[in-house]
Amino acid sequence: MYSERLRDERRRAERHTMNVRAELRFSGEYRRARIADLSETGALLILDSPPTLGTKVELSLENGDMARLVVVRAGVSFAV
Repeated sequence: MYSERLRDERRRAERHTMNVRAELRFSGEYRRARIADLSETGALLILDSPPTLGTKVELSLENGDMARLVVVRAGVSFAV
C-alpha cells in the first residue's frame, strides 16, 4: 500500500531531537506548540489540544519561517 510505504520512508529518515517553540494556526485559531523532533520527512509536535488527523495547519517559528502542513498522525503528540 502507498500509505504503508510512505510511513516506512518517514521512519527511515534520521530524526533530530529538539525543543523548539512554535505557533500553529488551524481551525481559525493560533496555539503554542513545541517541536520535539524533526527529520527530512516530518516533525513531531507537542500541543495541549492537538488537531485531528488530516487537519491542515500552518506552523510558524520564532525566526519567521512558516510552513503549511497536514497532520498525518494524531494523539497526545502529533506528526506533520
